Amino acid sequence: MLLVALGLSANAQDADKNQGLYGIIQLGYVKNSTLVYRYQSQSTTYDAEDAHVRSINVLMGYYIMPKKLSLGAGFGIDGFRRPDFGTLPLYLDLRYYFTEKRNTFYARTNYGGYISTGPPFTTKGRYFRLGGGYKAFLTRKLCLNFDISYAPARLTEPNNEYWNINGVAFSLGFVLF
Repeated sequence: MLLVALGLSANAQDADKNQGLYGIIQLGYVKNSTLVYRYQSQSTTYDAEDAHVRSINVLMGYYIMPKKLSLGAGFGIDGFRRPDFGTLPLYLDLRYYFTEKRNTFYARTNYGGYISTGPPFTTKGRYFRLGGGYKAFLTRKLCLNFDISYAPARLTEPNNEYWNINGVAFSLGFVLF
């Protein structure tokens, strides 16, 4: 049933992919700039030189103001390196498109949380992004999103230890419909 609805929506989508329902598969990389670990009342700052996150996310959204404003929900898998752990982000996505043209810049924000589902995903916390990007058609039907955003995270371990992490996120999104 869901596949039929998605198929009908994909066929009904306009050529500029800027109204109605849309889907994006997004590959991401976050270069972390600060890592602060806290346990009880002690705080330790770590070298963030090799710290990064690789992610894959799936986003479904809808243009609540055609060609201008979209609201969606996303989920994914994030692999943190140095420190090493996995997280599952679940978030809302809000995008504002600056023009009604086929290729356009946009501002975006994501807000949600990292959910814990058990090992190896025992870390939970706050998920946030604030940034901008560019929606570009490489061919008549192939549409990509390129974006950059500020990516702070506060992640809590099961024993109430937590990490405050700040970084810059880069992502490439494949617009499906």
